[in-house]
Amino acid sequence: MFRWFIVAFWGAMWGLSVQAHPMDATEFSLRSSVSLSDAELMVVVVLEVPLNDVVVEFARMYPDRNQVSEDDIEAFKEMQWKRLTDGLALKINSETREVTWSPLGSPINGRASEGFFVYMVGGRVVPSEGGFSSPLVVELDNQAHIEASMVLSAYAAGAAPWIVLENNALDVLGSRAEMVDVSEDPLGWTRDPALRNLRIVFQR
Repeated sequence: MFRWFIVAFWGAMWGLSVQAHPMDATEFSLRSSVSLSDAELMVVVVLEVPLNDVVVEFARMYPDRNQVSEDDIEAFKEMQWKRLTDGLALKINSETREVTWSPLGSPINGRASEGFFVYMVGGRVVPSEGGFSSPLVVELDNQAHIEASMVLSAYAAGAAPWIVLENNALDVLGSRAEMVDVSEDPLGWTRDPALRNLRIVFQR
């Protein structure tokens, strides 16, 4: 389920060409996805950082490019993923849950695409023996890169028998909060910081 969801979410959200968000090329972007099935709760967060911001930061850390090693490049990626995950907090039914966030296994993760560097992380929660309770209230707080000019998007879905009963992203994005692919749709993105605090209610 985990691997299938990653492939489906990433492939559908940006397509095989991995398209960047359609807003200003100097702005960061965050897109969050929350998916629930009987087997797991899955959260995926995708960050796009403008190419120039990454180049400047990398040059500041490694001023002599002739001395840069593969280890340096990997360490820089790890730093970016950690910066993203350090800003994430998840609650289920008002209880904070410890999540092991991990970089997603995509060839584009940590690399440049269409003027941005892309960083993707995912985390999952499995139910206790009795399964997830219904309704299930999921809150995702995302304070990563809080200082940056940011556009945001969000998506939530339930696999049968679960449905999304409430989703505060609908208040901001309308029906586009129910669409997997908004890569070329400016109305699927917002600068409203309300999407840094997602609250989704699932019911079965």
